[in-house]
Amino acid sequence: MKNILALVIATCPVLAQLQTGFIQVETTLLSGAAGIAGTVDGVPPGKAEQVRVTVVRTEPASPLAVASIALAKDGSFALNALPAGTYRVCVNSTEGDFVDTCTWGLPATSVTVSGAQKLAAQKFTLTSGVRFKVRIDDPGGNLQPKAGEKVGPHILVAVQGSNGLLPLVPLASSRAGLDYETVIPVGQPLKFAAFSKTVDLEDESRQLLPATGMLRDLPTATAAAPPTVRLTVRGRK
Repeated sequence: MKNILALVIATCPVLAQLQTGFIQVETTLLSGAAGIAGTVDGVPPGKAEQVRVTVVRTEPASPLAVASIALAKDGSFALNALPAGTYRVCVNSTEGDFVDTCTWGLPATSVTVSGAQKLAAQKFTLTSGVRFKVRIDDPGGNLQPKAGEKVGPHILVAVQGSNGLLPLVPLASSRAGLDYETVIPVGQPLKFAAFSKTVDLEDESRQLLPATGMLRDLPTATAAAPPTVRLTVRGRK
């Protein structure tokens, strides 16, 4: 199995660039005359303002052009001052069990605008997902900083979809362990990755993870049976 850290770098262009210590992104101020407006289906009542529509220009890809806006209370949006080109349209929500179509590589709508063209009455959909939870037990307190350490050992926890690896950030931490949680798409093949240079991890069957880390298939997520993962820290390396 490949080292999980190498897999992260290989599948995540931003992290790959971070290895060089320098990231250069060519951007442009949105100074065009085109526009995209419409509505989003599937929004819970009273939650429109938690939903955002983001457009990313794919043709031409450079200079980068990105715009994002929250829905109005009536569920509508209007993005203006867009440079001409083809845009991928993504919808996500800051609340609830919904997934960002761009993050997970789900089918997304592309629209093309030219010159001062204004596309109106466009319809997009907020996509439901399920919560994926990861628990890392640390009965020995091995993740706590020791004398002279500013921070304790690090564990990389991620979900791999068609767009590469999405690293997860701990939702809660204590001396007893770490909890991670994210919303993942329903019915999409996904993999779970875990890796640490500094601690030994054990899976649910009490098998130590290889030094190169873990990369395994997740059960296909359904609303009735969201997948979970539980690991245990068995000591420092």
